[in-house]
Amino acid sequence: MKKNGFTLTELLVSLVIFSFMAVTLSTVYATANRFFFQQYREDMWKNRLTLSMKFIKNKLSAATEIERPALGTETNDLAFYTNFIKSPPGDTTYPGNGCAPTKTVSSQWHYFCVNSNVLYYYTGTLAGVTQCPNEVGVANWIGTISCGVTGGGVVLSQNITIPANRTTYFGRVNTPSNTVRISLRMLWQATGGFSTIARNIDTSDETYVTINRPAAW
Repeated sequence: MKKNGFTLTELLVSLVIFSFMAVTLSTVYATANRFFFQQYREDMWKNRLTLSMKFIKNKLSAATEIERPALGTETNDLAFYTNFIKSPPGDTTYPGNGCAPTKTVSSQWHYFCVNSNVLYYYTGTLAGVTQCPNEVGVANWIGTISCGVTGGGVVLSQNITIPANRTTYFGRVNTPSNTVRISLRMLWQATGGFSTIARNIDTSDETYVTINRPAAW
């Protein structure tokens, strides 16, 4: 009885076709995998920038006094108070005789700064600021902070830099006295092994925040 089977030529052709399909599928999988992780990385860093901006806005919108930047200036750090107002209202000195609205509510200080492209947040209670007037030395806490070195700071995000159209992160130039400009740029640059398989991530966000203080103050 004659038996039919594969010839050597047929087997070799089949192996070539199978190898071609395996290489093609492997290439498609690798490309899709790189795209997925690139998109995941991009979304992650953009979300961090968005969350950092929202956090600053939420804190700053409740402020009643701004320490840095001073009106008409720009700085790379942001310092302000919540539950801290001038006494009496309309006082032209800065920060004036501060006070908390009630003796049972403490005034807080808030500080944002960037060191080595890392955004930090510090906060604390203004010691002794519980009633009006006669409060002195309320800004002394700023001098005790070395951004990124002093303990107690919270890391909000990495890869933070100044937007290309700005020279600072925070500003009060050509703005109402109760408004602060915030400009943040998220820049992740592919280096080393990433430089050949990933693209840079570069996105910026800017907003103006009006604090809880009359513009006339």
